Amino acid sequence: MSYKSRVQLLNPHNSTKKCSRCGMVNAPKGALYKCKKCGLKIGSLTPA
Repeated sequence: MSYKSRVQLLNPHNSTKKCSRCGMVNAPKGALYKCKKCGLKIGSLTPA
């Protein structure tokens, strides 16, 4: 696949627990993900 696109393979390990801003691994609780390190708040089902 080389037509106007780039593919980046990611390791899915901890992908639902990792903060998209700072990389800290947190355990999400409920519908709101809140990072303990940087304070990012985001819906847990929202793609980061």
